[in-house]
Amino acid sequence: MPFAPHEIENKRFVVALRGYQTDEVEAFLRAVAADYRAVLERASAGTPDQLVAEIAQVMRVTRDEAEVEAAEIRAAAERDAAEIRQAARREADACFAEIARQAEELGRVERGLWARMHALEHAVVEAREAMGHLGDIYPARTARETSFEETIAAR
Repeated sequence: MPFAPHEIENKRFVVALRGYQTDEVEAFLRAVAADYRAVLERASAGTPDQLVAEIAQVMRVTRDEAEVEAAEIRAAAERDAAEIRQAARREADACFAEIARQAEELGRVERGLWARMHALEHAVVEAREAMGHLGDIYPARTARETSFEETIAAR
């Protein structure tokens, strides 16, 4: 059985510890009762065609509001996505710049190592040439001779 507006408006609740603010509850019930009374009056005063027209109007307004809200949400999402893309691009650019810097540094190190290696190869060639001249003066060591490490260890 439906409530009458005065039943909603005059409803009282038991006050308990940590309960709701009774003033707020009563104000809310008065507002609900007023809305309920207005709906009942419209329902009893209108014809079915009028009610259908009113419902259709409410649905159009609701749909329009939903479309506006959806457009706002879409626009906000597009703004957020653009900001995220920009941040990702900045981060990617920073990463690429750091990679390029490290690659350049590695290139310098590699060139330095190649230069050292060529210098060492040149020194080895010169040492072999010098050893070739010394071979005539000092004969090659025989298998019975002890190695340098063995000689050091014996001392």
